[in-house]
Amino acid sequence: MSISNTFHWANLVKPHGFSGQIFLALLEPGKWKIKKMSAVFIDFNGNLVPFFVEKIQLQSNSAIIKLEGVDTEDEARKMIGKSMFLDNSYKPKKISNHGFDELSGFQVWDQNEGMLGIITEIQEYPQQIIAVMSYKNQEILFPLNEFTILGVDKNKKVLEIKLPEGLLSVYL
Repeated sequence: MSISNTFHWANLVKPHGFSGQIFLALLEPGKWKIKKMSAVFIDFNGNLVPFFVEKIQLQSNSAIIKLEGVDTEDEARKMIGKSMFLDNSYKPKKISNHGFDELSGFQVWDQNEGMLGIITEIQEYPQQIIAVMSYKNQEILFPLNEFTILGVDKNKKVLEIKLPEGLLSVYL
């Protein structure tokens, strides 16, 4: 397997138990939703060596893995300090924010309140995308979705919105 077809996923930290299981430190904690994994690649002096996976238990920032052919604590110890790679097909897809990043710097006009401020930042969360702006010396966050956005004028850099009722009063 070529290293260009893989990505560095974890580091082998220490044996786990006596049956060859290995504790892994994940490089990007919390991103992984892998249900089944057939093989991994371990870097031995610049060569990626494949190992079949017998069992894996993912945790938030770590994992415990049992590799085929690694059946004792001593065999597991020989792998400690090595880097583990996965095939690129396991790499999580970047969630598209539908081009909302380009709204940073836009003026925000609310249907009821008029000019509110300028978007200073776009934040992505698992369930929604949030715009951040300053209004009356307060940081205001509001959702960017089909319910709040009424129109976008890219030439004038204006975002027309209808804020959820009572949102501004929560911040003020």
